[in-house]
Amino acid sequence: MLNIRPVSELRNYNALLKEVAAGSPVFLTKNGVGKYALIDIADYEGALAAEMSVPDPAHKAETRARLLETIRNASKVSDS
Repeated sequence: MLNIRPVSELRNYNALLKEVAAGSPVFLTKNGVGKYALIDIADYEGALAAEMSVPDPAHKAETRARLLETIRNASKVSDS
């Protein structure tokens, strides 16, 4: 299950950062809309390597757009 929190929880950032782990990002919403993602550095490096391995720039943009849409939709569902 996605860990989605309002950006206001950054006031207690130490507790929030403890929830971030490899394979377990924390998504932050602003005004009920997905805005930020806190991810483990290993996950970031893996995503970056995967993106760099895709030779077609159009495919990279499409993949990135689908990922962002999935995150935004998940945050809307959890806020309901």
